[in-house]
Amino acid sequence: MKNITFNRTKLYNELWEKPMTQIAKDYKINVYQLTKVCDALEIPRPESGYWSKLRNGYEVKQKPLTEFKTNEYKHILCKEPEVDLKEQLSKPFKNIKFKKYLTGLHPLVSKTYQHLKEKNAVIVTVG
Repeated sequence: MKNITFNRTKLYNELWEKPMTQIAKDYKINVYQLTKVCDALEIPRPESGYWSKLRNGYEVKQKPLTEFKTNEYKHILCKEPEVDLKEQLSKPFKNIKFKKYLTGLHPLVSKTYQHLKEKNAVIVTVG
């Protein structure tokens, strides 16, 4: 689990400077979790289409930040942030352990085993 302390004023300013997807990425949480934090802190968010209107030169109004009992909020995540797939794939793979004699295998496992043998991959057998 990971604790993140949000500053209400800072988060409000970020919400009106860049899209929620980018802010969520910066905090390493998902948009749903960020929405929950904004609701808990009563921070107004840009409405749907805000960024498109802004990009196309339309005048858009920023909702004001109202008074609140505290300026800081601790958010406890229930699960770890999403894993960066590129980072994980760049790490070396661990050896896969197979039993010495493979019988009754699923066809995909059997083909994988044969493929690894042909490529002279390191196959550690146990048993």
